[in-house]
Amino acid sequence: MNQDLFASPQAKGNAEPVVETLDSLFAVGQIRLAELSVYNWGSFNGLHTARIDPDGTLVTGDNGAGKTTLIDGLMALLLPSGRVAFNVAAAQGDRTDRSLLSYMRGSFGSAHDGSTTRVRSKREAGVVTGLRALYRADDGSEFTLAVLFWTTQATNALSDVKRCYAIARRDMGLTELLHAFGEGNARSLKQWLRADPAITCCDESFSDYQALYRQLLHMENKNAPSLLSRALGLKRIDDLTALIRELVLEPSTVRDDARLVVSEFADLVGIHDKLVDARRQREALLRLPDLDAAIRKATTAIVALEEERQALPVYLAKLALTLWEQRVEELSQALEALERLLADQERSSETLSDQLERFHEAYLQLGGDQVETLKKELAQARSTLTSVLHKASLYQENARQLDLPDTLDEVTFDVNQTTATSKLDTIQQDTEQCQDLFGEASAQLGNHQQALRRNREEAHEIASRPDSNVDLRFQQLRIDLARQLVQCDRFLEAALPIAVISGVVK
Repeated sequence: MNQDLFASPQAKGNAEPVVETLDSLFAVGQIRLAELSVYNWGSFNGLHTARIDPDGTLVTGDNGAGKTTLIDGLMALLLPSGRVAFNVAAAQGDRTDRSLLSYMRGSFGSAHDGSTTRVRSKREAGVVTGLRALYRADDGSEFTLAVLFWTTQATNALSDVKRCYAIARRDMGLTELLHAFGEGNARSLKQWLRADPAITCCDESFSDYQALYRQLLHMENKNAPSLLSRALGLKRIDDLTALIRELVLEPSTVRDDARLVVSEFADLVGIHDKLVDARRQREALLRLPDLDAAIRKATTAIVALEEERQALPVYLAKLALTLWEQRVEELSQALEALERLLADQERSSETLSDQLERFHEAYLQLGGDQVETLKKELAQARSTLTSVLHKASLYQENARQLDLPDTLDEVTFDVNQTTATSKLDTIQQDTEQCQDLFGEASAQLGNHQQALRRNREEAHEIASRPDSNVDLRFQQLRIDLARQLVQCDRFLEAALPIAVISGVVK
């Protein structure tokens, strides 16, 4: 905040007082109110701006139209919120039914539920209210007074209302403040105000804000804002003399000056106390060189630490390189140890191979070759056993087919062999007899087949002549032929297995 921009001559320490003339005091000409803006103020929801004509503006309207609400917005900009007498024109006695919180919430009446009375408001919960007044001088320069009031909860306590006062040497709109404030970010708002050299942010201090706007608007009389507030309520003036004495006439300082002179020459105790305070201040200031040396030392240390911090990556890289080199050396040593171990193992393997060969030779010398021969004979015996088992199985199957006992013992085998030999001797004779029978049967079969063909031909001829009378002898002949054919078929069925068996035996 640029305090020199609005600082009074008395606030500049031992500087010489500046004598203000009419030319310097009114160099900018008259300063008039040009615009008045309100946001969420009383019955005004949102942003509303009233432009004031430099030649004069008449504010008129019905009761409840918002005339007093608008003027009270200007008073909230010029007087502290705890001392503003809102709605002075309509107040009864010294009481008023309006307050800063009622304006912020837009209270407009009361509601009764049968047992209690509740104030009705347009804005019940947390609310943000903005006020702005633009002043314009005859030379074209502009000055803006602005304030934001806000509360984040539904409260009725004035102490819960937060505020931020600001003064600008330019036209600063409420939209700029509300945009910087956002969703309730007071820090962002104050940073934005302090970033503009034409704006002075007074935070929550109304006294600093009032001193600055009085100096900026050349309000030398501190009663000017109160006089303006009373002037707005000219409907009721109880004592005009008291009003002029309190608010219009310049306050006399003769008595104060006399008291100051007396205190300067008579109050030696006060002077002694000041000297004691000065001595204490001197003793307190004696530590400043040491503190300055400590600060310089700390600054040097900070610079050294900053250099070390900048060199830290290089140091860490070198340290990492050293560690990796150590790690590589360790791994190299471990690799050499493993190579030596591998060589030892290879030599041990060669030694074991030599020992194995010697042991094998000793094994062979001690009869190991006989073991190999026995292994071969055992394998051959197993092969022979498999063949014998297969032949035994075939023997048992043939014995069962020949209705012979299939027990695997020597006596049974000899009996079966004798039986088979005797059967082989008779098979030849049976075969010859069967062959003879087969020849006769074949000849008879041929004769029967020829007779059958003839009968079939005759039957075909008879069937082809159904009206023909056939002799019974021929029919009997046909029956006999059929009977002989059946017998022939049976004979063939009995003779064929014997022929097959004799063929198998051969």
